[in-house]
Amino acid sequence: MTEAPAFPEDHPALAPEVPFGDAALEARYQRLVFSSVPRVLDLLLVLALAAFALIKLGASLSSLLAAVVLHELGHLAGLRLFGYRDAQVCVLGALGAGKKVGVARWKEGAVLLLGPAPGLLLGLALLAAGLRAPSAPLHALAMSLLLFNGLHLLPVAPLDGGRLFRMLLFSRRRFAEVAVLAVAAAALGLFAVQARAWPLLALAVLPLLALPLRARMLRAAQSVRDLPPDLALLAPAQSRRLFTLARATLPRPLQGRTAAAMEQILDAAQPPPRWGATSALLGAWTASVLALCLGLGLLGLAAPARWSEHQSKAGRFAILMPRAPRVIAAGGITLEQAYQGPDRFYQVRWTDGSLRPARPGEVLSDTPVEAAGLAGHELRLRRPGGGVAVVRLLRDGDRGFEIMAIAPREEPETQRFLDSFRLLR
Repeated sequence: MTEAPAFPEDHPALAPEVPFGDAALEARYQRLVFSSVPRVLDLLLVLALAAFALIKLGASLSSLLAAVVLHELGHLAGLRLFGYRDAQVCVLGALGAGKKVGVARWKEGAVLLLGPAPGLLLGLALLAAGLRAPSAPLHALAMSLLLFNGLHLLPVAPLDGGRLFRMLLFSRRRFAEVAVLAVAAAALGLFAVQARAWPLLALAVLPLLALPLRARMLRAAQSVRDLPPDLALLAPAQSRRLFTLARATLPRPLQGRTAAAMEQILDAAQPPPRWGATSALLGAWTASVLALCLGLGLLGLAAPARWSEHQSKAGRFAILMPRAPRVIAAGGITLEQAYQGPDRFYQVRWTDGSLRPARPGEVLSDTPVEAAGLAGHELRLRRPGGGVAVVRLLRDGDRGFEIMAIAPREEPETQRFLDSFRLLR
C-alpha cells in the first residue's frame, strides 16, 4: 500500500503549518477537516428511488431494501478486494466509503460498477428461474434489483454511473460534464413529468440545482492538480490551501459543506485512467446496460400469473387470462394473447368470417364439445418441441372463435381457461 509521498526538503508541502489568524475559522477548519464527509445528496437520491419504486411501480418494501443492501455489499466487496483502507458501507448512503491511499484510479471505477452489476446479474438469474417456475416474491426482488441498479447506471452524479463517467470521460473534458449532466437530467425530468412519476423527478431536479456549484468546483480543481489524490495524503500546508479554496468556491449558506467540497475538488483534479482501463470499464458499463435491457424484456414473461376476467368489447366475449393480453389484428383476424413464460400461453383468435384452425402439433384427439351455449369441437395436440396444446373451436353465427392453451403438460389452469369463455350479449 502506498503511503504519503516523500518530498524534497524545499517542497512547499513541507512548509510549517500556520494556523488561520481568525480563531473561529481555525476551529471550523479543525472540526471539518478531521470529520467524516456526510453524503446528504446520496441519501436524498436513494429515498427518491425508493419512493418511485414503491409508489409508481408497486415494488414491495422488503424487496427494495434487499436490493439496496445487495447493492451496497457489492461496493463493500470492491473496497475490500481492491485494498481500500478502513472500508465501510452505509446502506442508506448509496456508496461504500474508504480511504483510497495508493489505490489505482481504475480500481475506483471497478468499485463503482461492483454496486449495480452484481444486482443486475442476480435479477436476470431470478427472472430466468421464473420463466420455468414463476414466483411472486422472487419476481418482486428481481424487479427491485433491476430498477435500483439500473437507475444507478445513469450518467448523473452522484449515482454510480455519473461518478464513473466523471472519472473516465469528463476528467478528460471537464466542462463536458456540465453539458451532459444538464441534458441527461432534463431528459429524466421530462420523462418523470410525462409519466407522472414525481419521486423520480427528484433525480433530475437535484443534479440540475447543483450544476452551477459543480462548474465552480471544476474551475477550482484546475489550480490544485499538483496535490496528492487523497485527503489522507495532504500535508498540513496543502490541506489548509485546499480548505481555503473550498470555502471560496462555496456560497455562504453552504459553507458547512466545506469538507465535502474539499473532497470533490480534489477528486475532480485527478487525471483519468489510461485508455485501456477506460475502455474496459466502459465495456463493463455497456454490458450492464445490456443486462438491464434484457431483464426489462423478461419482466413480463417471468411475472407470476394473476388470473382475472378479460372482456373483449370488439370480440364481444369474456375469458379468464393470467394477465392483460396483447391484441394483434391483421387480415380480418384478431388475436388476444397472454404469455406466462416462453412455453405457456393462452390466446383467443376470432374473426367475423371463416377461421382456419391452427394445428401446432400432432393431433391426438378431436372430439365434439359444447361450451358457452355454442357447439364446436376440441383438439388435443402433442407439440414437436414438447408440451401439449388444447384448441377449442366454436362458432356463433358468422363469428368463429379459436380458444387455445399451450403448456408443458396438462394443467388445471388449461381447463379453467377454456371453460371460462363466455359471450357478451
